[in-house]
Amino acid sequence: MSGLPNLSHRKSKDEDADAEFKGDVHNSSSSKDPSHRQLPFIDHLFPMIFGCDLRSLAAYRVAVSILIILDLYVRSGYLHDHYTLYSVFPPHIAAENYYAYSIHFVNSTHFFQALLFMINAAVAFMMLIGFHTRIASILSWFLMLSLHNRNPLVLNGGDDFLRLFLFWAMFLPLGAKYSWDACHTTHPSHSKSFTTTWSKYYVSFASVAIMTQFSLVYWFTVALKDSVEWHTDYTAVYYALNLDQFATVYGKFLLGFPGICKFLTIATFYWEMLGPCCFFVPIKSLHGPFRTLGVIGFIALHFGFGMCLELGFFMYIPAVCALVFLPAWFWDNLFYYLFTKKQKKNEPRLEIQYNPYYKFLLRGLVLFRMFFLDHAIPIFPIGGEQGGIEMTEAGENAFIDENNETHNEEQVSRLESHKQNSWLVVIDHSTRGERLTGYDAFVRLIEASPLLWFFAPIYRLSFVNKSLTSIANFLPIIFSSYPQVLPKPASNPHAYTHPKRRWYIEIVVVLLLAFVVNWNFASFYHYGVSERIRWIAPTLKLDQWWGMFSPHPPKEDGWLVMPGNLHNGTQVNIFAGKGVSDGLGDPGGPGFTEVSYEKPALVSHQFAIQRWRKYLMNLESSSQQDKRLHYGRYLCREWNWWGRHPGGAQLKDFKIIFMVEKTPPPGEAPQKPFPIELWSHTC
Repeated sequence: MSGLPNLSHRKSKDEDADAEFKGDVHNSSSSKDPSHRQLPFIDHLFPMIFGCDLRSLAAYRVAVSILIILDLYVRSGYLHDHYTLYSVFPPHIAAENYYAYSIHFVNSTHFFQALLFMINAAVAFMMLIGFHTRIASILSWFLMLSLHNRNPLVLNGGDDFLRLFLFWAMFLPLGAKYSWDACHTTHPSHSKSFTTTWSKYYVSFASVAIMTQFSLVYWFTVALKDSVEWHTDYTAVYYALNLDQFATVYGKFLLGFPGICKFLTIATFYWEMLGPCCFFVPIKSLHGPFRTLGVIGFIALHFGFGMCLELGFFMYIPAVCALVFLPAWFWDNLFYYLFTKKQKKNEPRLEIQYNPYYKFLLRGLVLFRMFFLDHAIPIFPIGGEQGGIEMTEAGENAFIDENNETHNEEQVSRLESHKQNSWLVVIDHSTRGERLTGYDAFVRLIEASPLLWFFAPIYRLSFVNKSLTSIANFLPIIFSSYPQVLPKPASNPHAYTHPKRRWYIEIVVVLLLAFVVNWNFASFYHYGVSERIRWIAPTLKLDQWWGMFSPHPPKEDGWLVMPGNLHNGTQVNIFAGKGVSDGLGDPGGPGFTEVSYEKPALVSHQFAIQRWRKYLMNLESSSQQDKRLHYGRYLCREWNWWGRHPGGAQLKDFKIIFMVEKTPPPGEAPQKPFPIELWSHTC
């Protein structure tokens, strides 16, 4: 076809590249070197069992970044209540812990805390797009650790899970695929498809560590569940769903089916015990399906937990962390369905040509392909009638034709395509040989994307076309002056950067992994960790205890009542509505409800978010009795300050009452709740 690049001269190079990269990512040594011959077990079995597919690491990176941003958004709604000087847990009290270092202690004003939240979100976004991924992953871990140290009373097991995975992920090549960083190792005209040998397992001690950490969580929580409720009576789920501070409508509904509750008890116990084994199947033909089954199983497990119990982000965190186990088998089949299979059904394969007059366009197209298109789609400068085009050392805006004559950007700018304003050309290699230019070419790329195709009808609307075309007119002005804003692709057509492993980092990871494994065994068998190394755990926040519902779920629960007396003699319930500060209102409003000791219709709805639930449940514990004073001061400030309740409507004193309700065994009548006074406070 006239005007198309001649690709025949690349065939041998592509075949050589395929031969060069055939095999797993972990095998960076040439197979031709007899000195690097390895045993089949080391060469195949170990990477298959303990390796991570680079695409799975990218999926985890994107998902965990979104999770961090959402978590910060939810926390920011109560930034004043949990993180400032006037919070429920003042910074000087939090700093009493010798190992609780945090940049949130630098300044406790609302502005500074909000600034740290925005920085944290910006770093998470950097990790999301894979921009300086290693630095972003280290900063994300440190900022999350810092946030957790600021107020540990609002944390749950999911926060520990997330922080530990962020720690181990720092040592993994999270940005090797589908990232801004990966664009630097991608050549426009020579790229691998999604299903090539580039995407096999990456194995290192970091991949061993992150998989071991995931397994330790469930194996030790199973080991700690040694009561009859899990092994004989199978009533653990029954007792868990009777925890009113957690139970949802669906959880209460399930209590009407004792047989299902017993089945779920058995299924939960044995899946937590056997589920991690799905990730380490050594049989090649079963490895991919079993790993995929394991990931789906843990996602289903935690989504089931979240449907029945109010767990906040704990519902999503383990599901996101399980993505690192997705095997190459899963991705190869998925992308075969999305791309290769469609091509066999005469779906036209695309080729992208761009006007090299615009310095930024190549970088933008490589970035767009990295995230949204099949990586096998080639990108070339528009060559007119000259034919074959390749990148040269002269730069991204120069090319050579079949006569080996170099053309610079001034010559390229005189191409007929530029005169016709064809800044982008998309060619369908089909019987029609359709050639689309400009905005139509852009929409065709949207249609070809498995992630964006459903937006194509919107982009075809007339007013959207005009609006985006107007915006596009300014892009050359902006990006032509600053092309370095976008990532520069590789200049070597056959370059591919293997994720590197550094021996000193591997040694550190091995030692830390051994420390974590020993810590879990020490907690289970009740022996002490040497004081000479014990400091490592609280310093890096690697200390962990996976006693969820162990040895059995709690058998007593309750709800809070906070009767308060105003200066005008009125008695009100200051804990009303959906939260603490939310319940403070004007006379006659939600903050001035009558005191009632009756059980709410759904106790779990008393709390605005999971952070408040966890904090108040911690106050109920006798080990946190000294923290009740600060909560009392917080309530007095929130009621009496800020001009909310002037004069006689100000709060004089109040009590924190916990109505205790014991859960009877299945089939027995419930006992009458009784009150316990947790705190009495005078403002």
